[in-house]
Amino acid sequence: MQEALLDSRTKELDSTIQISINGKFISKDEIRQQKIEDGDHITFFKLLAGG
Repeated sequence: MQEALLDSRTKELDSTIQISINGKFISKDEIRQQKIEDGDHITFFKLLAGG
């Protein structure tokens, strides 16, 4: 799962990944402080663009 979420060079959260917990988007700064509890709904979004 880390390969899908982390930037291979920096090992930080890939800039194209957005995370929502219980319907609220979480900023990269908030991720480390966010507590996940039993019953929380977590959604990972991969932002894609093309042309």
